[in-house]
Amino acid sequence: MFDPRGNPVSTTSGEALAHAEHALWQMMSFYGTPLDALDAAAAADPAWALPRLMKAGFLLSLTEPGLLGDARAELGMVEAAESAGSRMNQRERAHAAALRTLLAGDWHGACRDWESLLLQHPCDALALQWAHLFDFYRGDALNLRQ
Repeated sequence: MFDPRGNPVSTTSGEALAHAEHALWQMMSFYGTPLDALDAAAAADPAWALPRLMKAGFLLSLTEPGLLGDARAELGMVEAAESAGSRMNQRERAHAAALRTLLAGDWHGACRDWESLLLQHPCDALALQWAHLFDFYRGDALNLRQ
């Protein structure tokens, strides 16, 4: 299955994908909070890691220290599923790696991870959103302009 931009997703649930797409729109438009849509996506396909990754990334993007535990818990669930042989594709694994880097406090490294992901999947709006947001947070005017 593919998202509307042609990126591979490891869900077979149209409902889960629709909820995740709505959450992505909310993240990109800064209109509302995507948490309910992400929870709905995870409920529609509990084995699909991307909604949990998106939730962890959203929480980390708020840069509130009090949300680190919630983000860590979401990533922990993804890691448990990953070690149990979940059906995450390469793109979703790359997002997980970038978020682990971000959770460790390495914003530069996470942006490099998303840049690498974008070389493989140039239409990955989620990677672009997070790379752009953290370029802004880091004051990286060159990458913001590019």
